[in-house]
Amino acid sequence: MESARKFRASPAQLERIRGSIDARNAEGGVYGVWPAHWHAVKVFESLQTQWRTEVVAKRVLVLGLDLGALPFALAERRNQPHRQPLERLMPQLRTLELGAMEHLNRS
Repeated sequence: MESARKFRASPAQLERIRGSIDARNAEGGVYGVWPAHWHAVKVFESLQTQWRTEVVAKRVLVLGLDLGALPFALAERRNQPHRQPLERLMPQLRTLELGAMEHLNRS
């Protein structure tokens, strides 16, 4: 929902998204991925071991992804469907990264 608000979704769009999330939760919490975002999700999965971290007050703080590994992740996906240009991919990766960081840094 935060991402939808960030991208200025209309109230009607937010309600449809909320309804979809509630329906998915009722089905067991499984979420789908829109085809336009599939490439970003798969690249993000490829980068899952590339987190930059720092220890602060005896706690590991996740700072973000080390994008130095991005060319390797992209090469891994070069022949896959739903590829998209870097200028479309990067905002999607940043959204995934921010959501993951919120979750990882919560505890």
